[in-house]
Amino acid sequence: MYPTRLERAIREILPISVLGSRAWIFGGELLPRQPVDNRLDLIELTSSQGEHRDQHQQLP
Repeated sequence: MYPTRLERAIREILPISVLGSRAWIFGGELLPRQPVDNRLDLIELTSSQGEHRDQHQQLP
């Protein structure tokens, strides 16, 4: 079960990359230097509805 969007946002150190109208957010930490997961979230920035699509893949 995946956490809610709010739970995903309450993290320290969220690496984010923006390309065009998409923001990619990777993993994150709750405590310094303790990664939570390898989840990759995709947020469409042009959506007026605040559309949120999750892209997850376990990395080796």
